[in-house]
Amino acid sequence: KEDDKRTVAPNVTKFIELFNTISNWVKTNILCEEDLSMRSNMLEYTIRLAGYAHRLQNYYLFSAIIFALKDTPISRLTSTWNEVGTKERRIWSKLHPLCDACDNWSNLRTLMKYSHRTCNLPCIPYIGILLQDFVMIEEINLTKEDLYNMKRIRKTAYVLNQIMSYKQPLYDLQPNEGFKKWFESRHIINSDDIFYEKSQAIEPRK
Repeated sequence: KEDDKRTVAPNVTKFIELFNTISNWVKTNILCEEDLSMRSNMLEYTIRLAGYAHRLQNYYLFSAIIFALKDTPISRLTSTWNEVGTKERRIWSKLHPLCDACDNWSNLRTLMKYSHRTCNLPCIPYIGILLQDFVMIEEINLTKEDLYNMKRIRKTAYVLNQIMSYKQPLYDLQPNEGFKKWFESRHIINSDDIFYEKSQAIEPRK
């Protein structure tokens, strides 16, 4: 239940809500541009933003953007995508396969695991993978011989150690208050039906 989530795991709930807000913000920005040129410029800007998040190893922001761009209301905008420049096309072709769900998110898992170890940067993981891991661990059955289920304990400890390792070192970044105010002042659509209606309106199905 919604109230239970906010009581038992308030920070995780806020993390998920912010993820959805970012994805909806991306789709809103693109779909509210009725002019084709302006819309393609916004799409290019969003692809570059995903590239910046990738370089910072902010896979939380990175995946929120990529998922939004791969969602049907955006991905079906053929005319808009055709106007995207060569540079942004190269960035997109490199980045979007990283968020494929195939093989249990193997691309994104590998990226988070090894880039964090080889770069002197912190990492903000895609929380969906971690939550999925916890759900799978919880489904491990207890046996009569193993009352405490050491397999479950070891796997939980492994995921928790991963999370802790992502926090070191710290980002040396300063907040952009101007952008924060602008972001918070935006009206963000949060309805899949409205997103699809707007997508059909700006580029009707042929």
